[in-house]
Amino acid sequence: MTGEHIGLIVVVLFCIGFWYLTFSTLFQILVRNLPKKPVFYTHLHEIGKARSAWKRKDFEFVEHWLDSSGSSSTSADERMARVEALVFEDRADKLSAAWVKNKPASASAALVRMNVLRKLAWEARGRTKSEKVSKNGWEKFFDLIGQAYEEGERSRTLVDADLTSIETSLITILMGLDADRDTIDGAFDAVVSKAPAHWEAHHRSLIVRCRKWFGSHDEMFSFARERIGQMPKGHVISSLIASAHYEYYLYLLLWESKEKEADRYLRQEPVITECEKAFVSMLSNGETLRHPFFPHAMARFAIVAKYMENDWLAAAALKAMGPSVGANTWDGAVSLGIVEALRKKHKLGSIRKASNDVSRFAEILESWKIKSQS
Repeated sequence: MTGEHIGLIVVVLFCIGFWYLTFSTLFQILVRNLPKKPVFYTHLHEIGKARSAWKRKDFEFVEHWLDSSGSSSTSADERMARVEALVFEDRADKLSAAWVKNKPASASAALVRMNVLRKLAWEARGRTKSEKVSKNGWEKFFDLIGQAYEEGERSRTLVDADLTSIETSLITILMGLDADRDTIDGAFDAVVSKAPAHWEAHHRSLIVRCRKWFGSHDEMFSFARERIGQMPKGHVISSLIASAHYEYYLYLLLWESKEKEADRYLRQEPVITECEKAFVSMLSNGETLRHPFFPHAMARFAIVAKYMENDWLAAAALKAMGPSVGANTWDGAVSLGIVEALRKKHKLGSIRKASNDVSRFAEILESWKIKSQS
């Protein structure tokens, strides 16, 4: 091989190396700057793994998953979101009981069991006026809600007890036990003293303040608007206003049997505008999009939008939920009926093809052929 051949080979290898390094560097820069999928894509994947481990009774894996929720400003919400994900597992009753029996000193097991019992209790009672609950329903309710309270109190005594999540869970348990208002508010105050923007605690406390429970319409709306005003613009807490309007609607519909008045209430321009503004502000807040309860918040907008016949808002909220629609979680379950209603009404395509890139918000609405009422 001559010197010219060797020189040519060196030049070729140099060029190959140069272009390889150049393109690999550019590719890495591109990947780093691509828009990331919302964090709840990862959450759903992790929930699937945790539930699979739970079904295998790999309690060590599940406990580690719960305990690794992080130390960020939303870590308390993250942990509560993970607890709720386990609570909605189909076999949660048997699995949580087995976990407590297998690991009686586990604070995580006690926390999950407490919330499973809470969910079963309210399901036994049903979402209806107290006078319409059957005798059997009341018996099951008080038995289960009492067990939930006892498990919560036991969990306080365990090493590494998560007091923030325990107090959050107690809000609705104490409501069921008809505890005095100061005790219930004390649970909420204990949560926000450690996690001022705790989404789940705020929404449970909103229910406490509505007229059908321990408060009034004015107190409920004041609480929602004041708390929203204390947070950065577009914070996930902004979904409180959708919940408040929905609770007022339910009161008119179910407690006062004023169906027409309830419908008119939600379809008023000021109500629609307040909900739409809160919704759009949330989509412009990057922290909100990464919040573990973002899909739950979107589901609440979708629910109230359905009853105000605001198809634009309902469709946009469902699109923002993305793969959470139809998932075996609270928000996934409640969203399916809304999806089917919209698809039939507007002859729409599959929700599964939804984009979650907020920069394509206008394109999303255009693709669904649903326009804003404003």
